[in-house]
Amino acid sequence: MSDPPRKTVSHRTSGGWLDGIKTLRRRAHGTTEFFERLHREHGDVADYRVFGNRFSVVFEPALMEEALMKKHGCFYKGAQQKKATETLSIVTADGDDHKWRRDLVQPSFTPSALEGYSNAMIEETVRRSEAISDGQVFDLDHMCHDLSLSIAARTFFGDDLAVDPEVIRGSLDGYRRMATMGLLPASRFIKRLPLRKTVTARQAIRALDEQVLEAIRLARAGAGARSDLVAHLVQAWDEGHPRGGFSEQELVDEVFAILIAAHESTAVTLTWCFYHLSNNPAARERLEAEVDERLGGRAPEFADIQHLAFTSAVIDESMRVTPPVAYLGRTAVEDVELGCHHIPKGTTAQLSLRTPMRKEEYFQEPERFIPERWLEQRRDLPRMAFAPFGTGNRFCSGFRFATMEMVLVLAIMAQRWRFDVVSPGFPPVVDFIMYKVSEGLEVRARVRSS
Repeated sequence: MSDPPRKTVSHRTSGGWLDGIKTLRRRAHGTTEFFERLHREHGDVADYRVFGNRFSVVFEPALMEEALMKKHGCFYKGAQQKKATETLSIVTADGDDHKWRRDLVQPSFTPSALEGYSNAMIEETVRRSEAISDGQVFDLDHMCHDLSLSIAARTFFGDDLAVDPEVIRGSLDGYRRMATMGLLPASRFIKRLPLRKTVTARQAIRALDEQVLEAIRLARAGAGARSDLVAHLVQAWDEGHPRGGFSEQELVDEVFAILIAAHESTAVTLTWCFYHLSNNPAARERLEAEVDERLGGRAPEFADIQHLAFTSAVIDESMRVTPPVAYLGRTAVEDVELGCHHIPKGTTAQLSLRTPMRKEEYFQEPERFIPERWLEQRRDLPRMAFAPFGTGNRFCSGFRFATMEMVLVLAIMAQRWRFDVVSPGFPPVVDFIMYKVSEGLEVRARVRSS
């Protein structure tokens, strides 16, 4: 006998300015806690308002799937990224334009392209591993971000351009500044004021744009001899589309968008992986045993990745327990029904990916870190019960790139090092946009005994 349909309950707040300020502060100081309270008190869908803007938080996997799959045409990508970058890209475009961009981007992540990227990933990670000393105490979160930037500099732009990772870091910091300002009323006007931080942010973004333009020039001059991501995008062409391939400005925008999507979430996930391994010695020992058996002390190769099953399981479990992207945003472009809940045109639907990942009905002992659960034959889960890379027509194009990088980094570091978290307890987090540690993660490196 099938279970009865779950009732969809909504919570509506008043839309006054004072209430909006209070709600925004509660969200900014703990989005996860804010969403959990809404779900606990109001059911599968809960509404709230901020400065006259209406939001509907969706917690039920079936309703999320309905929004992303069956009725995806009723929703466009949330407006926040558009406000931040003020450009169109695979991240911000919708409809046919998004499909065209996605079709052009996909060849950049084929197995042959990924194998080319893997060489730089391995070399950069080995170099970083060799720079660590036994007993050294350092901020692991900073190391993961720094390593991810170094990998991006080489895989995106190639070796000959020698893009400084600090240029990428500055550009990303500038983007975050503009994204934060995009939340404010009259953000377009405010971002154009000659404020020092705003001017600095725009200058940092332009500095990376110049590097991308130089990479485009080199890619066009080198024809098919290059294997970096920019070169793949330069060569991308759609015979059936009037625009064919990307224009120069579109290439700049696409590279920046992919960089934003790839770098931060990968670095944050790696930080959480090492945190969970430090707090779960049995899982760490099993990962080390797998790496030792498969690699025998040598550096990994592209062909090894598919055989590091437990290493991949550690990544999946980390993304389940501490997902870097805890929710997705979509804007209703027409009135739409999700289950028995009415979402008016203009509403921002926030799909709480984290909620089903922490439910007993989908995962036994959901609060525990158990990588082994991903090695067992998976029972039929709702599509959105575990969807760290999204689903449907907006499923992350670079998910193989990201998972490959994380597997290689974990494997190479585990060959020699154990990272033990210095301070006990769960670290302070910030989760307004991405779920990540807020004050770094101090660890002590120990050389593994033979």
